[in-house]
This record gives sequence, C-alpha cells and structure tokens, in this order.
Amino acid sequence: KNISAVPDLRPHEIQIYPNPTEGDLNVSISNISNDNQAAITLYDISGRLLKKEDATTGRVNIDISGVANGIYIMQIMIDEKVTTWKIIKK
Repeated sequence: KNISAVPDLRPHEIQIYPNPTEGDLNVSISNISNDNQAAITLYDISGRLLKKEDATTGRVNIDISGVANGIYIMQIMIDEKVTTWKIIKK
C-alpha cells in the first residue's frame, strides 16, 4: 500500500511500497531536484544503522532481503526535515 507524506514535507510526496515487503522496497519522492539534499536511512528496532542511501534522484530501491523478518525504522531526510516510517519485513 502507498503512504503519503506528512504535511511538513510538502511539496514532496513520499511513497513507500510494498510495505510489508519480502525484501525489495521502493521509495519514491516527488519534486526532488539537485538543490535538495535527500537521504534514506534504515535502522533496526534497537537503533542500529543498516543502510543509508542517497535519494536525490527521487526514486530509490532498497534491498532488505538479507535482514531478518520484523519491524524496521526508515528515516527520510529532505534538506533539514526528517520523517520516520515503520517498515515491516515479512
């Protein structure tokens, strides 16, 4: 299912799918330009950093097939604004 952004990240709309995922996670961020700083970080539930990806292209595919099933925390930072998402690996 698709999830849209919280209001303070407008004009950027964020979609993360599929969630729950079996390993491939697609992140789409609208209205990203070279002027934006954008990054995606994925943490396990204890706060350990698992992945960090540059998101300035607006489309990122993250492979989490190598991590155990469970709940993960994804942070998306655009410029100085951060939003947090719950990711379920099944």
